[in-house]
Amino acid sequence: MARTRSGGRQHGRIERRGDSVRVVVFAGTDPVTGRRTQLREKINGTDDAAWRKAENTLTQLRAKVLKQRSTASTVRFGYAVDEWLRTVDIEQSTRDSYVG
Repeated sequence: MARTRSGGRQHGRIERRGDSVRVVVFAGTDPVTGRRTQLREKINGTDDAAWRKAENTLTQLRAKVLKQRSTASTVRFGYAVDEWLRTVDIEQSTRDSYVG
């Protein structure tokens, strides 16, 4: 099962969900919305083989989180551009051409 370092945060967990096992790893905070993001994967079955596969998946998801440069955002590109245009200091003519 998932382990924690003494005095540290948990780096992922494996949980039984009915007739399957789910692996969950914290993947950071969305830079735009501020919400926590997680990577999840479902493994069918609850036998020893499923738990071994879940342990391997947990390791793979942890590695994926370590390799990512920044947390992926769930907002649309248009929203990000609108927010940028709202805060950027540019001339009105430039703003009009960007919007057009």
